[in-house]
Parts: sequence; structure tokens; C-alpha cells
Amino acid sequence: MSQSAQQRKQNKPRTPKKDTNRAASGSAVSAQPAPKLSPRAAAFRARRGGSAAQAAAFSLSRAQEMLYIRDDLRRLIYVAGSLLVLMLVILYIIER
Repeated sequence: MSQSAQQRKQNKPRTPKKDTNRAASGSAVSAQPAPKLSPRAAAFRARRGGSAAQAAAFSLSRAQEMLYIRDDLRRLIYVAGSLLVLMLVILYIIER
């Protein structure tokens, strides 16, 4: 096991390999406050709900759900049956 893997296993942070100035400048960038948004961008973000936007709820009746499930199962049976037939045909061809 490599040394970095052992460190991760022990929950120790990784040590930088090269260019320690780059690692320091990266942390300085993240410490700066977020840039101010223009009123138009702020309105757009508010409309969209920001990064925590939820998908709209989609509800089906129990009968509709069962139809979808039956269609999916039927499609799975067709695919499995056709693959079985294909395997048997290949087996027959190979044994000749």
C-alpha cells in the first residue's frame, strides 16, 4: 500500500508533492468572499433556487405505476428470451 493511501486510511491530509506556493495560493483564493452578483444574475439565481433547487414532484396513481412496472417486466422477459435463443443458436453453431 502506498504512503498516500496509508495516510488517507488514517485520515491524515496528503502532503504536497511539488510547488508549495501553488497550494498556498489556492487556499488564499478560497478564503476570499464570493463575488457580488449583478441584480440580473441575482434574480436569475433566485428564480432557479440556487444550487439547492429541487426537481418538481411527479405523481402517478397506483394503477399507472403498475402499468409501467408490467411494461418494464415484459420488456425484460423479451430481452432475456431473445438472449437465451441467441446463446442457444451460438452454442449449436459452435458445436458443429
